[in-house]
Amino acid sequence: MPDMPGDTFVSQGIKYILQHGPKGNLRPYTVGPVAALARKGAQWLPKLGWVGLAIGAAALIGGGIWYACRDDR
Repeated sequence: MPDMPGDTFVSQGIKYILQHGPKGNLRPYTVGPVAALARKGAQWLPKLGWVGLAIGAAALIGGGIWYACRDDR
């Protein structure tokens, strides 16, 4: 059983590496395709946030224009 920082092991086909966690204890972190996919998704997250903000602003402005221009029947 690995018990030192930097030791690796495989569990259910996923490769893990032991590193110090936020509280200083050893925690397993994924290595390989799972970790690479997570890093790739993380680089798109800020861009998706800006796109969501732009869509929300456009909807808010469009709603304001629609409300101001509608007929009072």
